[in-house]
Amino acid sequence: MDGEGNHWGCESGRVGGYEFAGVATVKILSVLIHNCKSIEDTQIIFDDYTLLVGANNSGKSNIINSIRLLLGDIKPTKSDIPLWIKEECDSWIEAKIEFSEEIQRIIGEGYFDGLICKIRRVVSSTDVKFKTGKLYAISVDGLEIKEIISGLMGEAIYIPAIANASDQMYLISGFRRSRPRTRVLLLSCGAWLGR
Repeated sequence: MDGEGNHWGCESGRVGGYEFAGVATVKILSVLIHNCKSIEDTQIIFDDYTLLVGANNSGKSNIINSIRLLLGDIKPTKSDIPLWIKEECDSWIEAKIEFSEEIQRIIGEGYFDGLICKIRRVVSSTDVKFKTGKLYAISVDGLEIKEIISGLMGEAIYIPAIANASDQMYLISGFRRSRPRTRVLLLSCGAWLGR
């Protein structure tokens, strides 16, 4: 992480048979989710820092898990296809990602508008040119696809929410001894902490 919001990357080296020098960075600009989890069609535009806020069961976790699918942190399963869809369908997560020039050289220039490339992870497809679970770069004109490896995007690190009361109490106990200002901020988040 380079401290600039949602950028991440890796030092020079080898990824999936590709060698690069310098630092390869990646920044997600937007994500489009189509028929994945409980989401029919949703686009999310990312700033340097993005926060998902919503009521319970509104789809926040499904958005996070769709992004994890996109980045290759988890593999697609049949349960990722929404329950309301009864027949075979197209299900995918697509993103516009800003890659460093190092990665642009590996993927190929026909797939970039400046440093921005559109990629798609296929969860399910009726189109024979897309294979389930694979990651593709989509050309600027939208006419060509190229299978790419998830390793080019670095490693996603998922930090789950605290789900049980004992872990929550452990977290809170350290802050109870802290300054009152900190306690006010935590108490204002009481619903999130399960209070």
